[in-house]
Formats: sequence, C-alpha cells, structure tokens
Amino acid sequence: MCTSVSVISEDGTHVMGRTMDWYDLYVKPMYVPRGYQWKSAFDNKKYINKYAIVGGGFQDNNYIDLSDGVNECGLMAQKLTFSNGAQLVDDKHDDKIQLEAYEFVTYILGNFSSVTEVEENIEKIELMSNVINNTKHGGSELHFSLSDESGRNIVVEPSQHPMRIIDNPLGVVTNMPKFERQLAKLENYMEFTDEFKENSIKYGKFHVTTGKLGGKKTHQDLTLQAKDLFVHLI
Repeated sequence: MCTSVSVISEDGTHVMGRTMDWYDLYVKPMYVPRGYQWKSAFDNKKYINKYAIVGGGFQDNNYIDLSDGVNECGLMAQKLTFSNGAQLVDDKHDDKIQLEAYEFVTYILGNFSSVTEVEENIEKIELMSNVINNTKHGGSELHFSLSDESGRNIVVEPSQHPMRIIDNPLGVVTNMPKFERQLAKLENYMEFTDEFKENSIKYGKFHVTTGKLGGKKTHQDLTLQAKDLFVHLI
C-alpha cells in the first residue's frame, strides 16, 4: 500500500517521502521546466506552469502524469489512491479549473508556491468524472498529500465540493480510507497526545503519540473481534 511520510532532517529541512507499491514501477525521474505548456486531457484547455518541478512520474507525447514532486518554491505534493466515493464533477463550469484527477499534482506544483496558496484557491479547482471528458481514462479516485517549507502538512480529499483541506500534523497518510478513518485505526494501537487530539500541535512536529501502547487493542484482540463478528453474521 502506498504511503506518504513527512520527516525533518537534522538541519530542520522538511522532506516528504513515499512508498510506491506496484509490481511494475512505471514512475521515472522527471524535470518539468518553468513555463512548461500542457493541455488537460479533460477538455484540451492549455495551461502554462509558472514554476519548475522535479519529481517522479510518467510522460508521453501528449501528457505528463506526476505522481509526486517538489517545485522551485518548496511546495511538495503526492497523489495516493482513494476509495471512499470521490465526489468527481459531471458538469462543465467555465469559471473553474477542471482537471483529470491525475493532473492535480502537475497543476498545483506548476502554479502555487505554498500550502496556504493552495488552500486559498482550492474552490477554483474541480476534478472531473468521465461523463463529459474528451478522454475516458479519467475518473480516478485519488487523494493528495501536500507540504511546504513551513512544515505544514495537509491532506486534500475530493469527498465534497470544494475539496476538503485537512491539516495533518501526523505527517503520514496512506491509500484508500478517509483520513479520519486512518486516525481511528491508529488509535487501536497507540495513544495520541492531548495536543494532537485538540489540533493544537505545531507544524512539522510529527511526534504525536505518548509512546504508551498499554490498554490498546493487540493483534490478538482484533482477531478475536473479527471472529466474533463472523460468527454473528452466519
């Protein structure tokens, strides 16, 4: 399962890493120069990136697909699989930036300099379903992990309109579930600090547990619960 992890180096630099768990890894190192021009696969609208990007992804003659990257301003972004009923858009809105879901990373890294700037502009961006797309390989369910030089880390979820911005002082997010569900699952195994629970922890701290595991569910506990549920169902 792909997982995004944020860490702090010894000199205080904020870095995002990830796993990429595929049998065949098609992602290759990429450099996208400042002023790069590209067309959305949704409607062929042309975009011109303001910022240069380095990252990993795939490119052919018609499009680029960035899985993760960092731009010249220090904004970092990664895409991960999401499977919670993404609220993709079916209708054309001329006043919005309408993109295939996989184009989100390319667009924001090419046009925004910080997490705050992304947050200020998220209402303008819509991820499109396959209903009126020029190409029919869209409609991907993805969510996104973003960070910048400030150390602020967020999750962007397409579970509503406009897309949700969720602060993530944990610094970790993985595939599939909504972020709240990921946190709830973690609480089966560890105890979060009061600062984390109150959402008052400072950006980039990432140490969000008390270190205590006592009283939390063990693997054996969870296995017994699953067996009890199975017996109840049958």
